[in-house]
Amino acid sequence: MKKRNSQKLILLFFLLVNSFVFCQQSTSEYVVITYEIDRNKDQHPTKSYYWIAPVDSLISQNDLKKYPLYFDEFSKDDLKDCKENKDLLLFTLVSKEDFNIDNEIKSDINNLKNIIKDNRKKVKQIVKKWANGYKEKIKIYATPIKGDFCFSNLSSNDVKMINYKGLVYLPIGNFSFNKAFFETAKYKEIKYGDYISDDYINL
Repeated sequence: MKKRNSQKLILLFFLLVNSFVFCQQSTSEYVVITYEIDRNKDQHPTKSYYWIAPVDSLISQNDLKKYPLYFDEFSKDDLKDCKENKDLLLFTLVSKEDFNIDNEIKSDINNLKNIIKDNRKKVKQIVKKWANGYKEKIKIYATPIKGDFCFSNLSSNDVKMINYKGLVYLPIGNFSFNKAFFETAKYKEIKYGDYISDDYINL
């Protein structure tokens, strides 16, 4: 009898472990919002800023919970800290920081960039003009994706440096284009959302 109970406990343990691993490896759905900024006051090329919104957080077009997404501005140590949910030092120089990102992760990040660029849809265009002739054109795109990301808060020093307090996301892998999202009601919420008051350019 004791042997059978022990076998049941072992089986239950393995089921729980497998369930946990599956949850850890499950791929979530997101929408990447790209802000493409073109200014006429300088000769700098068009600048792009990327934000990410978990699909399950989309409540309404005026309540889009999105967070900064970084591709290249982090180190191997930053990625490790992000996975462990530690505060990130993305903009603070740290001695002996390791920027040798694994080739597999680099390849996954390049794949993510291509997915975003090749499958995005423009949801808004805003033109700002000033009396002195300065003009700024902002094109806003949405790209639905599936993939694995980590997220964490910035360190207090980084918060002061870029004037942003909140979560930031870093890419991990398993990225793919989620084409079916374009046919959903949630995409319409994003398409007709209010982006005029967004603060994104100082990140």
